[in-house]
Parts: sequence; C-alpha cells; structure tokens
Amino acid sequence: PEAPGDWPTYRKDNARRACSPVAVASEVAVRWQSEPRAGHVPTAPVAVGGLVFVSGSDGIVRALEAADGKERWTACTGGAATYSPAIAEGRALVGSADGWVYAFEAASGRLLWRFRGAPVERKIPVYGSLASTWPVGAGVLVADGVAYVAAGIANYDGTHMYALDAATGKIRWQNNNSGNTVGGQGASVSVQGHLLLNDGKVYLAGGNAVAVASYGVADGQFQPVQAKPFGSDRRGPRGKDLFLRQDGSVAAAGLFPFYSRPDDFHYIEQAELVGPSGTIDVAAGSVRLLRPGAGAQAKPVWAAKPFPENAAVAVARNAVVVAGVDRRFETPDAPPQETYGVAAVSLEDGRLLWQHSLPAGPVSWGIAIDRDGRILIAVRDGRILCLAPKG
Repeated sequence: PEAPGDWPTYRKDNARRACSPVAVASEVAVRWQSEPRAGHVPTAPVAVGGLVFVSGSDGIVRALEAADGKERWTACTGGAATYSPAIAEGRALVGSADGWVYAFEAASGRLLWRFRGAPVERKIPVYGSLASTWPVGAGVLVADGVAYVAAGIANYDGTHMYALDAATGKIRWQNNNSGNTVGGQGASVSVQGHLLLNDGKVYLAGGNAVAVASYGVADGQFQPVQAKPFGSDRRGPRGKDLFLRQDGSVAAAGLFPFYSRPDDFHYIEQAELVGPSGTIDVAAGSVRLLRPGAGAQAKPVWAAKPFPENAAVAVARNAVVVAGVDRRFETPDAPPQETYGVAAVSLEDGRLLWQHSLPAGPVSWGIAIDRDGRILIAVRDGRILCLAPKG
C-alpha cells in the first residue's frame, strides 16, 4: 500500500517537485549499502511500502528491502532503463531503451504486461551500447490509472507518445506525428528528457527547436510550449530537466539534452522546486530558499553552498538534502581530483545540519526520502546507500 510519505516516482511526484512531507533526522549514519556493480549506473531510487526500486544502464529492475538493503526481486528488460520505475497501484512500470514499456508486480517482480512503443524492431549503437531507434527514454508517468510514455530520439525518425491503461497496457490514445512537422530536421519535438504532469497536460523535454512539448491527457493533442528560459542562453532552454515554476509555467533547464554523452552533464545547472515553505532555487554550486510570492529578483531568505557542484536535491519537511561533488584541478591540464558527499541544510535558516562522504559520484537527482525518513542515494558505481537516524 502507498502512503503520502512514499517517494513513488522520479523526483517524488508527477510535477517533479522533489518535496517530501517527511522530516529527516538531525544525525544520520549509513544503515546499509548495496554492492558496487562494475559498469552499471543506476537510476535515481524510488521508495514505496518499505521497498526501494531502482533500474539502470544494465536494464535490470531491482527491488530492495528499505530496512536492510536485501534484494527482494530482480526483473530484466531488453535495454538500458534510464529513468526510475514509477510505482502505482501495486505495479512497477519502467521504460527501456529496447523500445518497450514493462509493467511488473511491485511485490514480486512478476511481469504483468509489456508494450512496444517503437514502431518496428530496429537497433542502433548509442554511445557503446545497443538501443532501439525509438527507446522509451523519458520514463513512465502514471496518473489516474493511465501510463504516459514517449518513444524516440531524433524527431526526424519519429516521436511516438502514448497513453496506456496502466492495468493492461492497452492504448488509450497515441500521437505519432509530433516529431514530423514542417521545417525539416530539428523542426519539432524529440524525446530528450523526462515527463511532467500539470493542469491537464503531459509535458516532455524535447531538445533544441521545441524545448518543451505538451500533450493533452484526454486526447494526446500536441502543442509546442514557449518555455521561459533559465539563464541567458539565447537559444533557449534545451536540457533534459523540466520544472514547474511558482507561476504555473513549465521550464526546461540544463545545457545538454538527455542523449548527450553522459560525461557532458554531471551536475544541476538550474532547478526550481516549489514546496510549502517556498521555492528551493538550485544552481550549480548553491541552494537558496525563496519565500512564496517572491519575484524573480527577490532576495533569498538564505543561501547555502554545501558543494561546488550539486548533483541531486531532495526537500524534506525540515531540511534540504543535497548530494554533490568537489572537483579540484591541481594544474590546468591535470585530471580532476574529486570527492563526493551528501549534506542536509536546515529549511528554516540554511545552516548545515550534517554532512557525510560518499564512495562515488551521485547520479543525477539520485536522492529519495522514504516514509520512515530514510535517505536513499544512488551513486555512479552501481551502489545504493541508505542513511537512517543515528543510534
């Protein structure tokens, strides 16, 4: 059974606010950590009902016991699963680079159904591994018994958006035309980031020409969105991360779309997380609290700099939990010397509550907070770590 304190999907909810009603402890320690997995990069974890779910570059979905990290079950897909599973009504739904959507029973890992989002079976090389020409690369968003998925990479090969019955995988509607608009290569929406739900529309991070696309939840009607850009890039927002801003608009952030080289993006360039206490404004090396109603030029209530590069953020009831990287160069031509950590800063005044080292770099948005206040962190060597109240 799900509870309000669970973290059932990527960045907590379908608006991707990454805000939990659960408080974290003032002192924490590592309760457990899974074994490293060479060559495997996990997704951000999600947590429901005492289980932690994670997928990743090896295409395997894993369910771990939140209390001790023991593996409950594993299930395979046919390609990299690069966004977290979505847990809804006892199901774990995940999109795979093989072009298919999979629905597993969340308690056991039993396959319930699968659906091919790719129009045909065809594989291409993508940075050293095989993927469908139309991978289900934006994850799965589940709302009111409907699973929304997008398949594709480049718009000129076709972009395929579906609404599926979450219980059966049957098509409710499909839109196979939003990548093929007048203007030629790069003229319309690609699958270049995750999905976000707001005000009767599903939004998709679409890459360059159409940074953000929307689809009506009732019928799949496509509409490009004139997104408000972060920063001063004249080309507009074109990154893989979507955010629901305080004024109700949806914006994309990040220098690089999802299908850039993984080495090209390793920190959060810009983010806005709107919660009950205000907006947590995240930049590459800082975290700030802006009160509700504050304008774009408003002075922050507080600002903190736990790491030079922030890679993942989760907002608890009493604190902002940040995982990041300290990257130093001894000489300009030398390889970087990196250390990694996770810290909690007070939501009230921004003071540091605690800080711990991590054995490897955190994955993008790789923090979740479960219903019992455990902090779950995915790092790039394949490990999942659990920080729990000390004592």
